[in-house]
Amino acid sequence: MSTDTTAISEYRAAIDSQDPEALAAACAPDLVFHSPITSTIQFEGRDEMLNLYRTVLEVYDEQHCVAEYESGNTLVVHLHARIGDQELDEVQILRMNEDGKVREITMYVRPLPGLTALMAALAPKLAGSRWRAALLAAMSRPLATMTRLGDKTGARLVRPG
Repeated sequence: MSTDTTAISEYRAAIDSQDPEALAAACAPDLVFHSPITSTIQFEGRDEMLNLYRTVLEVYDEQHCVAEYESGNTLVVHLHARIGDQELDEVQILRMNEDGKVREITMYVRPLPGLTALMAALAPKLAGSRWRAALLAAMSRPLATMTRLGDKTGARLVRPG
């Protein structure tokens, strides 16, 4: 397994510099991005990826690349981020095309309170209209609150002190 490739360097440089245009340029025109939040929605193409990453940068208070790994045409990027006081880790599995561009991204986020904080912050911004944004906020914010509070309580119940 190696970490020294041009393709990952282009992708990582875009993340490290928080440059949405550079990130889109590292992707193939027919890119498919699989959401960590739902299997119902995927983002397709550079334009959708550009919009998505710009929106992610609006909701993240901090983001940095921790590590990257390569095996064949597959790259794995580990990122650490923060939304408010909620920290989260992302793992992105990137499939490369024959030109060295990212053609597919599947993203995973942990812990659950981090995923629900991401959903609560991101979904309303991607909604496309005020009423959809309000509905998504009403659906996602209680879940984010419950998982954040439940994470602490649940840990004490699993490992009583």
